[in-house]
Amino acid sequence: MKKLMVTVGLAGLLASCSSPNVENSARIRGEVLSTGVSEVELRWLVDNPISRKGVDYQVDIDDQGMFEMDIPLERLAVGQLGIGSALYEVCLLPGDDVFIRVSDGSLDFSGKGAAKSRFLYEATQDGCSTRAFYSAMNEGKLNPTGFVEWAEDFKTRRLAYFDAFDEKSKLEKPFVAWFGVQTEVIFEELIREYPSTYAYRNDISLSELKLPASVDRYKRFSEIVDDDRVVYHGYASGLRNLLFEKMGELVRADSTIDRSSAVYVLLADSLSGLTREYVLATWIISSLSNDHYDSVAVAMADTLVKNPLATRTLDLAFDKFNEKRSLLGQPLHEEFAQTVFVDTSGVEQTFGQLMDGFKGKVVYLDFWGMGCGPCRAAMPYARQLKDKLQEEPIEFVYASMDWVWDRNWGPLFEATQTRDNHFVLLNGFNSRLHRFMEINWVPCYMIFDKESRLVDYNADRPSRMVEQGETALERKLRQLAMQ
Repeated sequence: MKKLMVTVGLAGLLASCSSPNVENSARIRGEVLSTGVSEVELRWLVDNPISRKGVDYQVDIDDQGMFEMDIPLERLAVGQLGIGSALYEVCLLPGDDVFIRVSDGSLDFSGKGAAKSRFLYEATQDGCSTRAFYSAMNEGKLNPTGFVEWAEDFKTRRLAYFDAFDEKSKLEKPFVAWFGVQTEVIFEELIREYPSTYAYRNDISLSELKLPASVDRYKRFSEIVDDDRVVYHGYASGLRNLLFEKMGELVRADSTIDRSSAVYVLLADSLSGLTREYVLATWIISSLSNDHYDSVAVAMADTLVKNPLATRTLDLAFDKFNEKRSLLGQPLHEEFAQTVFVDTSGVEQTFGQLMDGFKGKVVYLDFWGMGCGPCRAAMPYARQLKDKLQEEPIEFVYASMDWVWDRNWGPLFEATQTRDNHFVLLNGFNSRLHRFMEINWVPCYMIFDKESRLVDYNADRPSRMVEQGETALERKLRQLAMQ
């Protein structure tokens, strides 16, 4: 499990296929009848409900249109099958041997364990996938009460669709449990989060909204904590996110508790059992990914976390944390150097080539997206900081995680208030840099010195403090510029 990203060629796959261990792997075989498709990908396959780390596989299609791959697995896993430009959700269990026939955008599933993926495919085709949940959420058109009514109806229809599936008897118990939990957890998360989205989309203060009772209900740990839910890959991370909101409530209710202490109180008093172990592990892993070693949480884990999956996942996270720390002050790692960027003229270049053009200058690299509110909110302050440092050998570089066609660069220039140093990541969050550093969020900022050595992979975000004097970020950039 230490290799979180795997890309294999056909020869490697055929070698591994010769003697698979069916108890610890699943096999996907298939035939692609569509023209113009040369490879099949399995993207972001997740089988760990704590870390949610995805693994990628890809295999070439042979001259007969056939492909085959063996996937190491320990438990139920969900990912996306990429064929051409289309993505299809698939679910695998150890021992599965699934055959997929692809023709003109239509998929036919057969073989051992195929019913799970066929159900997900048909649910998507008929508008009952989780994607519909999120689409209505992101649109923000319904008021909170209307959204709750819509979400309840959609959840009922989705579960009824599951009950009516013609091969339900072939669905394994782990998948049946997973699907029910997934539906319920996503429903509850969206009920909690929708008011903020609605307020933002409609430029309304959250305090002005009249919220349905279910919003408060699904914010109570007593209503949503259940150890049976740990099978779903979004359960622990969703509770971790709720901890942030509860921290604020606890601090406001008890002035003797600060935010740092509040989370430990909540973990100890509001959670229990396997849920607490998973959430605590998720909390620590998230902190490590943001370059923060939470010694108090780690001490809690030494006492409370006994589950083998949780302890093993934490060990891997500590290894990755140490590996990332070892990059500081070093020349560009190969996974950085070979990441492909595309400039405003559509020209591709590796990050190593891009940085060669900035030798002798400090680089402040901003990974962002047009749909990211915090990203765009920081741009005016980044512009002010850029202006303050314009006489220094410092370059502000903007790397969009969205694909941008030539005609769409204008909105990006407007959002960033500059036309300088704009790029997109060819593979977005699947770039080599992002997968290696395990970054799946924006905004994210990095700093490199004049020799292209990594100084900070979790740099400060530009803020309104730039208007009040020299910030720690400005001071750091100036010091590097003088070296």
